[in-house]
Amino acid sequence: MRSIYRLLGVAVFASAALSVTSVASAAPINTMVSFGDSLSDPGNALFLTKDILGLNTGPAFLNAQGYVLDPNGRFSNGPTAVEYLASSLGLATNRGWATPAPFAPGAATNYAVGGALTGPFLGAGPQHLDGFVNPTPVAELALTGITSQVSRFITSAPAFNPATTLFTIQGGGNDIFAANTLGLTGLAMFGVVDQATTHLQNSIATLAAAGARRILWMTLPDLGLTPLSQAGGLPAMAAGSGLTDLFNFVLGQKVAGVDAFFAGLGVDLDLIEVDTAGFMRNAFANPTLSMTALPCTFIPGAFPVCDGLFFHDGVHPTTAAHALFANVLFRAVPEPQSLALVLLALGALVAGQRRRRQPAALQSA
Repeated sequence: MRSIYRLLGVAVFASAALSVTSVASAAPINTMVSFGDSLSDPGNALFLTKDILGLNTGPAFLNAQGYVLDPNGRFSNGPTAVEYLASSLGLATNRGWATPAPFAPGAATNYAVGGALTGPFLGAGPQHLDGFVNPTPVAELALTGITSQVSRFITSAPAFNPATTLFTIQGGGNDIFAANTLGLTGLAMFGVVDQATTHLQNSIATLAAAGARRILWMTLPDLGLTPLSQAGGLPAMAAGSGLTDLFNFVLGQKVAGVDAFFAGLGVDLDLIEVDTAGFMRNAFANPTLSMTALPCTFIPGAFPVCDGLFFHDGVHPTTAAHALFANVLFRAVPEPQSLALVLLALGALVAGQRRRRQPAALQSA
């Protein structure tokens, strides 16, 4: 059964009001597995380009691609939304690309890699965004797309309890960025949307075929509201938002197809949709964090200073924004005992952001 969680009204951060068309399974979650790109990456991209190579090239390589990492390798100034979700469930996050793969029941294994595409791009193309912007792509990133992330998990022959294991998956933004890098428009861009949504559809179906029953999938964020699009003015923002709506509509239809296919086999899936684009639009209309201010102040070797800001850079959220979105994820996956603690923690975080805000510093950031 497909569960849909969409934001309503304007009190997003006060109450994260949601319409729930179906209630998720009440079984407590004690294991979590995540797939995605930089919006979920806890440090895998840094691990793959630094720890494995052993050349201390990770930060330099990723920075050369225009990314700014926190000291732990996140594309933000602190934990991501899925990390907050894992913490609320009492689960420590492990990097899924460590050797050997660290999957184990009772933990959160995260396979997300910053820059990951949803899968092979336009046939046999790369699975990582650096293949389009770097003349000599790092080999360790070549097969880190979401389809490869899922394959890495499946081939490890994991033993998990379907009733108590939550899977999360998000992606697609890098496919759009790759298409823009190649100058694709019109039908060619639609072809990228169709391909990327099919990759995500197949990834969800592959997980379901392997026994996954509780899968939380996130729609594409509103690309039109990022600082990158805002810099192009209203036409760029409108184009980005329109492309986001197209992507999410097509993806929704394909996920519904997965649900129907397995229902026909007598398998009841709990496919939980979280409307990321709706969250961003409510955040833009009713700001708790500024979505238009300049990005963070970056300090080499330290956590960036991002007080009061929604965006860490041109496309990535700050950890404060991740925490607000995590509130939506928490409510989509009811865990009554942990939820009360999470809401208290998020309230303290937002209050702290307000207390530490320094207008003069933000103007010069």
